[in-house]
Amino acid sequence: MDAMTEAHLLLPIEACEALCAGIQAAMVQGLSTGPGQESDLKMLPSFVTNFPKGGEQGSFIALDLGGTNLRVLHVELAPPGGGGVPKVRAKSFTVSEALMTGTGELP
Repeated sequence: MDAMTEAHLLLPIEACEALCAGIQAAMVQGLSTGPGQESDLKMLPSFVTNFPKGGEQGSFIALDLGGTNLRVLHVELAPPGGGGVPKVRAKSFTVSEALMTGTGELP
């Protein structure tokens, strides 16, 4: 990268702070958008209400549906003090073009 290009990428701290504030405002608006409102940043609430406390145990499933992939993660956590290492199984599935662009109705 030449010096001219690099210089254009350096921002003063005030500009970085303004950028961060703008991103945060867009996230808040994206989460609170209702009918008839517009947001440039589409977001879905995660419904995560608490941080882990370290004593979690049992079987957990996580799903991630991106643009072209569905990822499924299964995690088994042993009881605290059980000495077990979390067991993780993951699988990824490709989402077909028909599913991505279809009507959403069941066949």
